[in-house]
This record gives sequence, structure tokens and C-alpha cells, in this order.
Amino acid sequence: MSDGIKAHQAFQAYLGGDDTALGADWKPLADPLRGMGAIAEMKMGITREGRGCDFWSAEAWGRGSADAVVLRAPVALLVDWKTGKVREDPRELATHALLLKARHPELAHIKGCYAWLKENRLGPVYDLSNTNRAWSAVCTLMNDAAQYEAEQEWPKTPNALCGWCPVKDCEHNRS
Repeated sequence: MSDGIKAHQAFQAYLGGDDTALGADWKPLADPLRGMGAIAEMKMGITREGRGCDFWSAEAWGRGSADAVVLRAPVALLVDWKTGKVREDPRELATHALLLKARHPELAHIKGCYAWLKENRLGPVYDLSNTNRAWSAVCTLMNDAAQYEAEQEWPKTPNALCGWCPVKDCEHNRS
């Protein structure tokens, strides 16, 4: 996890203008974004009603931080830096697109991809423009989480984060 934090900090500094923040191996991934004026680590919030709000706002029902965002309304591009194993699952990108659309309702087309840093390559580009579908999925997850919290009973579900889970009595825990 510390490698991921360091990588994100380096990309943020480089996109912000610090020419010394990245090594030569990652500059080819970052240079096009820097040239397009990408915003690094964009923090976004969304209200329960689906309106954009400040990340730190008390009315924020959901929050997220996009690694790199290029805004060219009515079009946007999201790039998410990944330091771990390659797992192409655009749900995280779709959630960031939802947050971005709530913040910038003028956006009509949103594309996104993962940047796999160990392999020094971009993954496939996803069309994330259907933010209504992402909103429905997020609402379902949030409502489920609220129910689990109220009942103090969370399902034990295997996923990529099982190695870091604090629930040691779960049969899926790999830590």
C-alpha cells in the first residue's frame, strides 16, 4: 500500500508541475495528461439526492478522489493509477464518473481507463457516460451497507481486499 501512496503522490506532484517527481519510466503515461492540463487527485462529493458537493461537506453522502481528470466539456477523461495486480473492473471508474458528472453536469461523454504502473501501460478505455447506471449501483450498495450497519451483521464475501481485512474469523481472510 505504501508503494501505491508514493506513486500517487509522485503523479500528483508531476501533474502539478514538479519535473523531478517522476522517473523516466512513468513519464510517458503522465506526459499526455500533463499536456492536457489534467487535474490530479480531484476530490469530489455527492449528496443523497445526487447533486455534486464538496468532498468535506457535511451533506456529502458519498465521496471519492479521482487520480487524474481531464475536463474538456462536454467530454472528460479519467485515469486511475494502479500499482497492484491487473484486475480490469470498471466499477471504480464508473463511480468516479458519477461523482464527476454530479460536479460537472455539463458533461455528456466520460471515458476512463486504468494505468497499470508495474506494466507501464494503459488498460482498455471504458465509456463511463451512463452515470444513471452507476448511480443505481451506488445507491444499492449504500442502502445495503446501511442495512448491514443497522443489523451489525456484514456478509463475509471474498474479494481482492481480503488480505487486508481486520475480520480475522472470516474464512476468506488471507492476512
